[in-house]
Amino acid sequence: MILQEMALSRPDAMDRCYSLGIKFIEHFDKIYSNFQDPDVPHWEGEMQGWFDSIKRIKLKSTNKPLLDRQIIDWFFTATTFPEDIVDMDEDEQETYDKFCTLLLTNLSVKKSIDKIIGALL
Repeated sequence: MILQEMALSRPDAMDRCYSLGIKFIEHFDKIYSNFQDPDVPHWEGEMQGWFDSIKRIKLKSTNKPLLDRQIIDWFFTATTFPEDIVDMDEDEQETYDKFCTLLLTNLSVKKSIDKIIGALL
């Protein structure tokens, strides 16, 4: 069985989402704060890899991928509030929320970042 196709127990899936979610939020904050940095494409690539990894998780109990609400609760917020992980003002919190909604719709970190950064300019 290929690791990417492995079904996880609910606690293991939550743990994986949490650990990758922390990094995901930190990278979003770096991009939001430094959107003209030459490392943005690298950060977007890492974020896309983490998101893709989460999208491949299947729960043992259902043998189905995570629901959007589980991705939101366990990964996008890392089971807490993003502003508890990094210092976010209200504008960044709203932008992150829009980014996550876009990402669930188009599944592309780069497209979602480009759309929200375009709105900031």
